[in-house]
Amino acid sequence: MNIPFSSSGALSRRHYALIRSVESATSFQEADNHLQAEIRSLRSALTRPAVTPAEYKEYLIIILYCFNMIEYQFDPGLLDFALPYAVNLAEVGKTIEEKRIGESLRILESGEVFVLCRL
Repeated sequence: MNIPFSSSGALSRRHYALIRSVESATSFQEADNHLQAEIRSLRSALTRPAVTPAEYKEYLIIILYCFNMIEYQFDPGLLDFALPYAVNLAEVGKTIEEKRIGESLRILESGEVFVLCRL
């Protein structure tokens, strides 16, 4: 699929690049490798100082995308690092959308809901 960024519906160029790399992967394992590399990159991006709520929102949306797309090598603790940032966004987000994104990841990380989402 060759859809330009402006028509893609992706939140950012980073999100668009990830979607493109996952969609162009030749195997599920290759796609999972792209997703896990992005998760590692987001882990370090979230720990840098002065991350804005808009960046939290972007990063958490990408994490939710990774959570939903990863197929084989999923470790339940893989996204634990994002939970404090999700709670923070749910509390300090200025818009309803920011609060919902933070709350969505927090709910996914809780026990039974997490299991239901992965089935």
